[in-house]
Amino acid sequence: MVNIELEKAHQTLQDGVGHAYPGCQAWVSRKGEVLMDLSLGMSQMVPEGRPVTPDTKFDLASVTKAIGTTIVAMRLHASGDLDLNRRVVMDLGHFPYPAFLEQATYQDLLLHCSGFKSYDTLFERFNADAMPLPGQARTALAAQIAKLPRAYAPGSRCEYSDFGFMYLGWALERITGLPLPALFATHVAAPLNLTGLCTSATDESIVDGAAATERCPWRKKVVVGEVHDEHAYLLGGVAGHAGLFGTARAVGCVGQALLDAYHGRKDDFLPAATVHRFWDPSNQLKNETRRLGFDGASLQGSMAGLHTTRATVGHLGFTGTSLWIYPEQETVVVLLSNRVHPSRNNEEIRATRQAFHTEVLDAFVNVQPHLI
Repeated sequence: MVNIELEKAHQTLQDGVGHAYPGCQAWVSRKGEVLMDLSLGMSQMVPEGRPVTPDTKFDLASVTKAIGTTIVAMRLHASGDLDLNRRVVMDLGHFPYPAFLEQATYQDLLLHCSGFKSYDTLFERFNADAMPLPGQARTALAAQIAKLPRAYAPGSRCEYSDFGFMYLGWALERITGLPLPALFATHVAAPLNLTGLCTSATDESIVDGAAATERCPWRKKVVVGEVHDEHAYLLGGVAGHAGLFGTARAVGCVGQALLDAYHGRKDDFLPAATVHRFWDPSNQLKNETRRLGFDGASLQGSMAGLHTTRATVGHLGFTGTSLWIYPEQETVVVLLSNRVHPSRNNEEIRATRQAFHTEVLDAFVNVQPHLI
């Protein structure tokens, strides 16, 4: 289903099939009305071909940070059960952590300014064919992370890092007494009555009908129905930084609920004050775009399109997924793809993604220049 005004954006997505990604789903709403709900291309090319359907679930990768881990933090903060200025290590018990994390707060982890380096392939120190049980893997991986050197003085700048969100997820589990899959179900899927959002647990289940991702050199196979991120896989399929699977329709419903809450129309999910607190641009450090658990649009060349404002928030996922919310335009845009299938080296989605979001906003909104 595509509103006639979005035909140009639809054509851009169709043109991306086969070179920017094998397949995709897209979902767009404006002022609460769904204007696009599309499924295009192939969910899997090798070893066999399967088309994308409306029920195909995509590995959301780091979009998990925003619509999973961060929403849990938002709801706990709204209920008075999470102080954003509390030091995270107070909720880690005897869990290994790097010394520089000692003074880091929940807010620091949400802003990616706690001192962690951007990335390291720590999973390569484990055998994918003979992994420890998830609980043992968690302690073993945390011990490896604890040895990482400080990348910068905490609070001095932002450096996007999965490691901070791993610790954020572990801390939220300890203060609630619930594992992350249960937290995501309790705080996201259940309140919004979503069936198209789930996690996988590699020692228990595989997500049926999921879009394929990479031919993984570490696992020596094409990944289908298991989380793509290697560290999340090592941890049993889900962690604070990755692990959610979903349809564009389900992710769109989460985005719409956040937008409605921002405008004070969904207090039963989140109070407006909480959403404004997390999305406030003043949270960001100088020359950064980060909000609490979300990203903002960069001033130039944003993947959210060319007509963003300081109010625009969202998140990207490495597998080729994204959610962008435009509060001033009352617009939610979801684009899910398997651009890493069969190889992560394909980055042609960048141009397609930017053009698509620009064309969506061009179709309906008289926008002002980016507010600096």
